[in-house]
Amino acid sequence: MTARAGRWATVQVGRFARSESEVAGDLGCDWYTVNDAVVAYGEALVDSDLDR
Repeated sequence: MTARAGRWATVQVGRFARSESEVAGDLGCDWYTVNDAVVAYGEALVDSDLDR
């Protein structure tokens, strides 16, 4: 998965509450690929949010 697709998948799951399975279907990949991207980009977003 490209970085751009990983960021897009993270937004879809986080902001729009879409399931990882649904996003994987849109991208033509499996759930694990989307999950790996969401975890990687999502953790970075949470770590950078110092107001939490």
